[in-house]
Amino acid sequence: MNNNSFISACLGVEIGSHCLIGSNVFITDNSHGSTSLVTSPRVDQPLNSKGKVVIGHNVWICSNVVITSGCVIGSNSIVAANSVVTGRVEAGSLYGGVPARLIRRLDFV
Repeated sequence: MNNNSFISACLGVEIGSHCLIGSNVFITDNSHGSTSLVTSPRVDQPLNSKGKVVIGHNVWICSNVVITSGCVIGSNSIVAANSVVTGRVEAGSLYGGVPARLIRRLDFV
C-alpha cells in the first residue's frame, strides 16, 4: 500500500495476498448520510453501506483509484489510475474509467 492511501470500513474490507495498491487510493465500504435534501447535519446521519469490499489475490490498484461499498475485485485484475469502481471487476481483466468499465481481458503468461 503506497503513500496517502486510505481505507474506511464499517462492515469490512478484505484484501487478498500479493496486491499492489498505489498512491492516493480510497477504499470504503460506506458513505455518510443521505443524498436527499436534509436539514440535519451530515455528521449526525448514520453511515450507509451496500456491503463489504472484497479484493482478490494478485490485484494491482493503480494511483488515485476510488473503490466504493459493495465492490468485488476479482483476482489477477488491474484497476487503471484515476478510476472509480462502483461494481464488480471480473477476475483477470483490466478496468478503467469513471465509472470503471472493462477495457480488456488480460493474457496470462
